[in-house]
Amino acid sequence: MNWFEEHILLILAAVGVAVLLLMVWVFRRESKGSSNHASPAPITPDMVREKLEKINLDLGVPPSDEPQENPQNKT
Repeated sequence: MNWFEEHILLILAAVGVAVLLLMVWVFRRESKGSSNHASPAPITPDMVREKLEKINLDLGVPPSDEPQENPQNKT
């Protein structure tokens, strides 16, 4: 056995650790750079109240986001 064959596992582990460290460094660098973006407006209680007022709790009325059945198309 030559030196390479005896140490192949150690070499592969070292390469794997190097790749992992490189990935961690790149991801941390990217996450620091992306914090400069403007964040969207915060959600206020008035916005939540307005959204809740739009919800119809009457179960006899079909939902507005579903297509209406056309009685002429029934077979």
